[in-house]
Amino acid sequence: TRRGVMDFDRIESQIVFNDNGKIDDIVASVRNDAHKLIEECMLMANQATAKFLAHNEEDFLYRIHPKPTAEKVETTRQFLTAVGLTLEGGVQPESKHFAKVLLDAKGRDDENIIKTVVLRTMKQAVYTPANEGHFGLAFEDYTHFTSPIRRYPDLLVHRAINRVLNKNKRKPSKKMIETGVHLSVTERRANDASRDVEQWLKCEYMRDKVGDTFNGVISGVAGFGIFIELTDVFVEGMIAMRDMKDDYYIFDDIHHKLKGERTGRTFQLGDTIKIQVASVSLDDRQMVFVPAD
Repeated sequence: TRRGVMDFDRIESQIVFNDNGKIDDIVASVRNDAHKLIEECMLMANQATAKFLAHNEEDFLYRIHPKPTAEKVETTRQFLTAVGLTLEGGVQPESKHFAKVLLDAKGRDDENIIKTVVLRTMKQAVYTPANEGHFGLAFEDYTHFTSPIRRYPDLLVHRAINRVLNKNKRKPSKKMIETGVHLSVTERRANDASRDVEQWLKCEYMRDKVGDTFNGVISGVAGFGIFIELTDVFVEGMIAMRDMKDDYYIFDDIHHKLKGERTGRTFQLGDTIKIQVASVSLDDRQMVFVPAD
């Protein structure tokens, strides 16, 4: 929990292809100490760059991460209380308070689910010339500097450094505000496209597994159904409410669960469940599951 930074370090999937370009497996991506060391160096470089440009009063884009809203904080606090964890800090907890929750959750069976809930509490990071700090990283000054060959905001930052070094500083401009908004939108669009491709590949892999049963963990609960992350294969699908035919289920958004009106049976975030793959749609990039028991 250095500086009170939140360490999500969630398990991510890695798609393994064979020599014929077909998917052999979908496994957990391993993140070792070397990855973490490089990441830490990049964070320090980004912070140092932001401080340098701010000190020289240059026109550039910060990478800011606003504080979460009071409403989301309260909803998350109620969920954490229900699973035996405490979020300190009152109505405006700091990054260090969320970091402590993540530390307390380490090693628990529902650790990944708790990380998901905390992550969903956070706002999205954006690019802007107005500095508000980076809540998630617990930095007062932060920018993106390390990837100018693949990320345009970083290239703009390199140009700003050049202006300072060549004593050709530029005053803050309205255009930089507009550029920050545009780049924040295009970043989200690129992330969505990347997720769509990954989900399509996962559907391609699961297409011949219709009818098979798997163990999974409930990774999301909504009024229309539950999302299941499979344990042995790193894919996610959904059981629609209409396919839960044993009862009429009521959605509890505070505790992230569905509860049967007649039986009292519950499906809660983090619960284990056995499912059967009912259908897979490449066009919709969706996997439909049904309860196996």
